[in-house]
This record gives sequence, C-alpha cells and structure tokens, in this order.
Amino acid sequence: MRKRFLIVVGLPKSGTTFLYAECAKRSDAFAMPLHVKEVDYFRRGADPEQYLAMFDPEGDKVIVDASPLYIDNIEQSV
Repeated sequence: MRKRFLIVVGLPKSGTTFLYAECAKRSDAFAMPLHVKEVDYFRRGADPEQYLAMFDPEGDKVIVDASPLYIDNIEQSV
C-alpha cells in the first residue's frame, strides 16, 4: 500500500495549528502524530521507519505532519 503525506511547512503563527486541528477532526481520513503536533522529524531524523512510527498506522490515511520549523532558516531553505 502506497503511503500518502500532507507535510505542512510554514512559519510560526502562519496557520499550521489551525490546519492541523481541522485535519484532526477527520480521523477517518488523516493519520495524526501520536504524541506531539510538531514532529519536526526532517530536521533531525534519518530513518523512514522511525518517522512512520510517529503516526497512527491504521488504514489508508493521509499522514499529516505540520511542523513549521522545517523552514526556520528561510535563507537556507530557498
């Protein structure tokens, strides 16, 4: 089964919490992080299996990662 992702990047105070909350209301469609809203994994992690373990694994849900700090240094992100 192919995994689908919605990775929300943005600056702090740009609406990522609102989008996260709206997706969380649709637990039938979206796999949310299990322990924290902002997993911030791609700034420090390297193991895809460890990343996937951070989310609810049930069904064919879109994995939602809303971590605005992915672009905390905009000059390096461009």
